Amino acid sequence: MGGSHPAAVRTRSARRGGAARGDAGSGPGGESKRRDGLSPRLRLDVGRTVQVLQVAANQANSIALPLIAALAIAAGLPAIGENLQFPDLGGLMSYGAPLGEMNCRAGGYIARILHGERAGDLPVMQPESFEFIVNLKAAKGLGINLPESFIQQATQVIE
Repeated sequence: MGGSHPAAVRTRSARRGGAARGDAGSGPGGESKRRDGLSPRLRLDVGRTVQVLQVAANQANSIALPLIAALAIAAGLPAIGENLQFPDLGGLMSYGAPLGEMNCRAGGYIARILHGERAGDLPVMQPESFEFIVNLKAAKGLGINLPESFIQQATQVIE
């Protein structure tokens, strides 16, 4: 699913001990997404062979995030995402860089380029912080008991 792009979703069946990593936008061979924003492959796999859903941060998934969260909830799947809004929608947890920070850095790159610097000469910048958000309500609904030491590491806990 989604080719070799790192943000694309790859699906591995539970028979191989895997998880689903999905791109809501396209399925195998680049087939187009359905009206609900999800590829036919993702809809087919969820709840049948997949034990957990990992949602990559990309434009297609961001647009379909409420639908992906609803599908995971309906299928009783623990869902983990990079988008920090995912736990608010019912996802189990998220881990990623704050979008505001990333947008400010992108703006800084644009300003430097507009002032004459060559894009190829600019350093690659890594996020300065990450947020780890845990949704205890989702965990309880899935019958998952998270250790207190795990919960204490979260930057935000949804109860």
